[in-house]
Amino acid sequence: MTHTDADHVGDFLNLADKIKIKEIWVSPGELTNNHFVEKLKKANIAIHISKVGDKIPIFDSALQVLSNGYTGKGDNNDSIVTYGNFYHTKFLFTGDLEQEGEKELLRNYPKLKVDVLKVGHHGSKTSSNHDFIKEINPKLALISVGKENRYGHPNQETLETLKKYQIRILRTDQKGALKLMQINQQWRIQTVR
Repeated sequence: MTHTDADHVGDFLNLADKIKIKEIWVSPGELTNNHFVEKLKKANIAIHISKVGDKIPIFDSALQVLSNGYTGKGDNNDSIVTYGNFYHTKFLFTGDLEQEGEKELLRNYPKLKVDVLKVGHHGSKTSSNHDFIKEINPKLALISVGKENRYGHPNQETLETLKKYQIRILRTDQKGALKLMQINQQWRIQTVR
């Protein structure tokens, strides 16, 4: 779980009442949310505190934890950030990482290159600054955002930044759920409403 904001946790805690969840990965900052931690303990879910370098097996590869948070407060910049190379395509998942966290990520990984970026913080004004986008140079930006959400995400300025660097944008508010499939060594994108 990237972090414990309600829009990321969703019905996870209710789901934990209905099905057995063996383990959940969290950043150290998420442990500051006592209600969340108590619920996990009550549901008897093992807590794995992520560490930089941890690997999550997926497909024939793994997602690697690049950051397990920068602030220790359980806020957006405490999102778990993961990176993976699947079928010759580099993916970066940033949770709700904001510009401060993006700068820290570039300090720690100055040569980071990405093909597919899951845009931080739903494309809000607080994420995806010019320097970050220019440096990682993604070809595709995925924005997970609710239709007509009360925050007005994604922010127009963020969309303009992505367009400036000629990055293809796919948004869940416009396309529905996004499903990436690898077929014959090529990625196909399917949208589901």
